[in-house]
Amino acid sequence: MAEPMIPPINFELVAPGVYRSGFPTRKNLRFLRGLGLRSVIRLSSKEYSPEVVEFMAASEVAAIDCITEGNREPFSCINARVIRRAFATLTATHAKPVLVHCVNGQQTTGCIIGLLRRTEGWALSAIFDEYRRHVTGGKVHALDLQMIELWPVDELLSGDAEDEEEAAEAAAPAQLDAPLYDEGSQQPSSEQEDSGSPGAHGHGKAKVGIVLPPVRSAASWESGMLLEGDNRPDLASAMGVEDENLEGDLLDDA
Repeated sequence: MAEPMIPPINFELVAPGVYRSGFPTRKNLRFLRGLGLRSVIRLSSKEYSPEVVEFMAASEVAAIDCITEGNREPFSCINARVIRRAFATLTATHAKPVLVHCVNGQQTTGCIIGLLRRTEGWALSAIFDEYRRHVTGGKVHALDLQMIELWPVDELLSGDAEDEEEAAEAAAPAQLDAPLYDEGSQQPSSEQEDSGSPGAHGHGKAKVGIVLPPVRSAASWESGMLLEGDNRPDLASAMGVEDENLEGDLLDDA
């Protein structure tokens, strides 16, 4: 009996040579072979099964690790290095066909694709509609929509890193994002410590809420995205996002 053609969850063609999906498994191998992939961008720390690893090695598919915890209030955001590394692969001719995925192909993948759409000149309404279409159960994160709207995509188009050290970091495998507080600043609560969040390795003091002014650089996005208070951006109400959707969710991409 022939192996069935089963695409990964949330699979879709984004653009010629660019695909998005949830986590690929051994059930998807025949389908993936048909795509003729050259690269796979992994946004999740979840490990591939031995069958998928064997397939990628035999097919000479490059695995690009852009691991991130995604946007999580109040201490975590998608690292600028992750965005630059993923975008460089998505736009490189030699890397295509390329598949970008997280666990469910929803929020985290949606952020990366949303930024790609901005560089393509899409209207924000169309970008947000595409993001929402791939999110099940209405689990839309206002922080994701804010990042898509405010992240400085001109830096992605120019390909310029802010300095040589940042350029070197962008070329290295991305690590899990750190919470946003400095050594000597407000310490994480016991609940945060229990969750395994690392200590003073972030940028800026621990804060809550969301910053409202436009972000002018990738560095300021990472360090200044959070603001004291519990103010929600107008974007959340405009998109019909409920407060409960802003909280962490075990089913979210990670």
